Amino acid sequence: LPIWRFVSNETIERLTDVESLQSGDVIEIVLSALIRESSSNVVSHVLRVHSYKSPVFCDFCGEFLWGLIRQGLKCQGCGGNYHKRCAYKIPNNCSRQREKMRRQSLASTTSTLLSEGRPPLDELVPVRPPASA
Repeated sequence: LPIWRFVSNETIERLTDVESLQSGDVIEIVLSALIRESSSNVVSHVLRVHSYKSPVFCDFCGEFLWGLIRQGLKCQGCGGNYHKRCAYKIPNNCSRQREKMRRQSLASTTSTLLSEGRPPLDELVPVRPPASA
């Protein structure tokens, strides 16, 4: 059975085993005859309630996410967008691509800044704005 843990008011996380439950956890168990568990690599999505600023469609069922605010759930790992009703049907196949790209971008920016270096403060020349007439 799929078991979901409420991490915060806006985040739910699919649990892969009962042993990861902690005292005080609020959980939701979804019962459905359509759910099939697979024995493949399990990489759960990290879903957060999201308010979209432009029209978005569910990456699972393809239907429009309706509403003005909190229209659906967005995966923090891969960036997928889903209806709340589709959340329990999503396969555990998060690519974490969005997370990887963010880390790579941050690492690239940091290494660029470190490799370029900064000139010593005594080499900096103050720039004064032109005098107004």
